[in-house]
Amino acid sequence: MRGVICCAAAVIVTAAPAVAAPVSCKLLVDDPNDEMPLGAPGDKPQLDVVSGDLATSRTHMTTVVRVRGLSADPLPVPGQSYEFMFFLGEQRIRTYVDVWENKVHGAMLQAYDIGASDSTASTRDIGPIKAVVDQPRGEIRATFPLSMLKDFMTVRHGRTVIRIRRADTYEREGAAPVSVAGHQSPVPAVGMGHDRGESGKLLYRAGDRSCVVVGR
Repeated sequence: MRGVICCAAAVIVTAAPAVAAPVSCKLLVDDPNDEMPLGAPGDKPQLDVVSGDLATSRTHMTTVVRVRGLSADPLPVPGQSYEFMFFLGEQRIRTYVDVWENKVHGAMLQAYDIGASDSTASTRDIGPIKAVVDQPRGEIRATFPLSMLKDFMTVRHGRTVIRIRRADTYEREGAAPVSVAGHQSPVPAVGMGHDRGESGKLLYRAGDRSCVVVGR
């Protein structure tokens, strides 16, 4: 009788390595060299928006406006303002950073209420926030606790989708702004120069990985 030997081949299943979620970066982009001082294209890199970002941790949010360059030297017009606007639900919120002689003079989180047009819009201060001018990186960063947004919406880690609206820069003429009630408060920008960035992905889910280090 012929013996039959059956051999079972061993099958080794190797699990595919987990793929890390992509890192969001430059969610907002804008063409360089399109700033508009005095109504005509010029060379004011400190106003020229090139990109922007928004990122959150479980407790804080940081917005970033990047410009073509920030000079370490005194500028002929020493005042600039940097704004980053996003939607929380249907409410427009913005970070407003007032810079004087290359240093943060004041920073505020504001609710932005639009009327029939931008010309009829109004702002309401939510409260002062932390801001940094990073000259080597060409970045103006603003950070605040997510709890400051509680009157509009609870930002839920991994769930809330935030829509980015735009980033604006303005050159401000006139004397240095004054401190009000012990706080260095931003003042309305008087436009000698301006740029706006409002293109790109423009969407961020709270807690997603980002090239921005929240709070830095």
